[in-house]
Amino acid sequence: MLSYSYKLGGHVARTCCGRRFYSSKVRAFPFVLSKEQAIQQLSVQTAIYTGYKLLGTYLRQFFPNLNVEALRPTRLQPAYVPAWYIDAQVQATLWLKSSPEDAQFRKNDAEVQFAHTYMPGFVYPPLSEQCFQTTQLLRTEPAPWSEDMRQHHGDEVLCLPFTMSPFRLTEACRGLSMADAMLDLLRFEPSSLRETMMAAYPVLFPVYLAQFTVNTPVKGRKQELVITSFIEATSNQPRVYVELVPVVEDLYKLLGLADGTDGGRPGLVVVGQDVENPPRFGNVRSILASQATLQHRQYIEHWINLALSHGDPLRQYYDRYFAKGKGTVDWEDVRIRPFTFEERTANVRWLESAENLYVLEKMLEGYEAKRENHTASPDEDATGDPDEDATGDPNQDSEATQTPIQSIQDQIQSLKRTREETKPEWLAQYEIQQRLLAKAPSTEVRQ
Repeated sequence: MLSYSYKLGGHVARTCCGRRFYSSKVRAFPFVLSKEQAIQQLSVQTAIYTGYKLLGTYLRQFFPNLNVEALRPTRLQPAYVPAWYIDAQVQATLWLKSSPEDAQFRKNDAEVQFAHTYMPGFVYPPLSEQCFQTTQLLRTEPAPWSEDMRQHHGDEVLCLPFTMSPFRLTEACRGLSMADAMLDLLRFEPSSLRETMMAAYPVLFPVYLAQFTVNTPVKGRKQELVITSFIEATSNQPRVYVELVPVVEDLYKLLGLADGTDGGRPGLVVVGQDVENPPRFGNVRSILASQATLQHRQYIEHWINLALSHGDPLRQYYDRYFAKGKGTVDWEDVRIRPFTFEERTANVRWLESAENLYVLEKMLEGYEAKRENHTASPDEDATGDPDEDATGDPNQDSEATQTPIQSIQDQIQSLKRTREETKPEWLAQYEIQQRLLAKAPSTEVRQ
């Protein structure tokens, strides 16, 4: 069985090129970028950031037949990178501030909804530290996995395996310390986290991996180095990722750009589309809590982005739940869904209905509070005669309040029935499974 060793971002990862099993639930985005386009863009960007054969490589892209020395990859490998899209809803106790000037946090029993949040399906830095999703891809339905996708224009595609799933994330977050759960104007109680819905869609993103041999200064002496670059293959205007040579990395450190704030990571530079506004790992659809604002959503997204774009948390998650035979991806789990428009629409509508229900329940609370205030403090005019002014009749005010209360109560009951009728079939099946497991003796549910 052949194996290839790729030096990626200073890490050596040995990847077996044997035939990987992919479930029928897996979907793959197509290779849009051609091999020659990939070679050209990879060569130009690598030449720019290494300074090696820069002029010849730059001229060659405009004059392909020009007889000049240009940088070319010594190896080019098409590959599929595994990842998960996640739609989910979790309950948690949040403590929120509206601004830094607030004296104290306010407690909220909240529900947080996530839509098309991105999680790597494996640990393989720096590939697993990049978010390959784009807005365009979210509007695209990828193709079901088939065996002929292992070949791309005569080249064997490196099929990286799914080695972990997102279904232990809630459990992992429950074990966080309170310090880890502090997000500036927001903090949450880790032990309060409870997942009420999670749909995970396994998706493959095509890339080209390339190795280049360059001559570059290392500690004052010119040496020959092998470096790695890679490029997204889902677009003709992709992002390119280039491993920095030591002299350039030292310059980045001097300029304060080696901490990943440039859209990359230490030892890696990212150029191309969306670099100024890179795609997010986390995408919070809504926070159902009284004091929640857009700013609180952004804090949660930033917290997720930091966790997934810097390898340690992901590696710790993998080591705790999946390494050394501790666990595998259970493809029979009904929460694993194919990434199709039909599935996504049904699941997002379910989240939308939860949001609508929350709004109605808050409206009901407001009207009921208003009715209680009228009952406790009936309005009277200065003479104390309630018959003198009909508009001051507390009974009339109470009746006026009761009408919208009854209407909202009817809407709530109707929406609850609709939610039960339109609940995704997989979710209903999963809830039944969980109830049966809860009733079973502990010896039967032990894994």
